[in-house]
Parts: sequence; structure tokens; C-alpha cells
Amino acid sequence: MSHTFKFHLKTSRPGLWFPTLWLYVVPTAGMDIWGSIEFWVGLFYFTFPFNYLIYSWNDFADIEIDAQNPRKNSYLFGAVAIQGLQKQVVWVNVFTQLPFWVFFVCHTGYYMIWWISALLFLNYIYNNKKLRVSGRPPFELLVSLGYLLALTLSIQLNHLPKLPLYTYLYLILFAIQSHLIGEVMDIAPDKAGGRRTTATVLGYRYSKLLLAFIISIEAYLLLSEFSELFLGGFLAVYALYMTVDGLFIFKNKPYPLHLVKLFGICANIAALATMVWLWITGSLV
Repeated sequence: MSHTFKFHLKTSRPGLWFPTLWLYVVPTAGMDIWGSIEFWVGLFYFTFPFNYLIYSWNDFADIEIDAQNPRKNSYLFGAVAIQGLQKQVVWVNVFTQLPFWVFFVCHTGYYMIWWISALLFLNYIYNNKKLRVSGRPPFELLVSLGYLLALTLSIQLNHLPKLPLYTYLYLILFAIQSHLIGEVMDIAPDKAGGRRTTATVLGYRYSKLLLAFIISIEAYLLLSEFSELFLGGFLAVYALYMTVDGLFIFKNKPYPLHLVKLFGICANIAALATMVWLWITGSLV
């Protein structure tokens, strides 16, 4: 495996593919999609191609900060952008985006104009050095709702019925929670690089308590509106842990790197397990 290939694969952050794959698959629960070419093309798109576009853009906007981040330069959490490779990255994006976009246009029509525009707009305002929404808390958390583009394209591409309102509310909280967890891991390097995020403003303890609050709402929705005892119970325990951790365990201290890596592995396992579970049960649809 060449150094260049490893760099591009790391740039797509394979360890963070799970939110987009999860959001793409959940609406298809219980549907007969296994023989659908559209489903499999969409599923593949939300691995390397979609994530490469998002994270390569972000990496080149954060070169200096990422250089100080001990969890970067890994398949779990992404590459550190290399000066001089911008043109190469642009062409990789062109060759990995256009074939899929053409395919999606053929199967969803004018909807893709809106979808592509939203994708590019959200990435632009998040990473543009003048607007730099990524450094304007708490608005950077709202941009994370762009993850839901995986959900909306799945519905259109696979001709699925609309989801219940509470499902959208739960998934909005899921997207915000996923982004905030990443910010908590990066508080130290973000502060060192002069970047302001919701987590750097709140600090470790209050960021964890905010996470516990968000996850508690998710657990409540799952338990009360969907009677989802498995996932709802899991999130309730997770919220309790974040509260205890923020108040009594790590409190205002950063997590050691080995725990960060362990969390990344566990997050992928949990995402796969819950994806399968929700597909079988159809709880959210």
C-alpha cells in the first residue's frame, strides 16, 4: 500500500464513516433493498467518497491545528494535511464525486441540485477562513446537521416513505452529539491553535455535562416515543457515565490517547450493532 494511497484513505477518516453509514441505512429498515443497485451505490458513496470530500476540505483549513493533534494521522481520526497536495486532493474529489453525482441525478432528478448545493454550502461556511463558522460556537454544532444529508439522499434514492417527526428530532440530536464528542477530544489542540469551539468555551467538565444532557433527551425519545428499550437503555447508561465522568472521574482533564483510540473502536462497534438492530426492528421508521 503506497504512502499516497494511505494518505488519501486516512483523509477520509474510516474510523468516522459510521455516522454517515448509520444515517444512510436506518431509513431502509425492513425494506427489500438487497437487490437494489441504487442502495449499494449509495452505501458505497457514504464510505470513502462522501467523507473524503468533507474531511479533506476541513483538513486543509486546519493544517496548523491538526499538526499539534496527537490523535490525527490515523485511520480512526484522519490524516494531517500536507502542504502542496491541494491540487491532488481536488482531483481526487472530482474523480470520486462526479460519477456518483451523475448516478444520483439519473435516479433522483432535480432533487440533487438542492442536495449538492446544501453539501457544498455547509462545507464552505464551515471552512472558509473569513466566515469560519467552525470557530464560532455554538453555530459550528448546527453545521453538523449536514450529516443528515445521508438520511435525505437515502430516502430519495431508495424511494422510501417519510420518517416520523420524532425520528428527525432524534437524528438531529445524534448529529450534534457526534460532532461535540469530537470537539471534546480536541479541546487541548484546539486551544493551543487558537480555535474556539463550543467545547473549548465550556471546558471538559461542562462539555461532558452538555453531552449527557443531549444524550438523555435522545434516550427519553427512544424510550417514550419508540419503545426502544435496547438503544434507549444503552444511551441512558451512556448519559449517566458522561455525568459521572464530568463530575468525578476525568472531570476537567483530557482523556489519555489510548482511551481516545479505544473509544473510537468502541464507537464503530456500537454503531454497527445498533445499525443492525434498528434495521431488523424498524424502531425509528
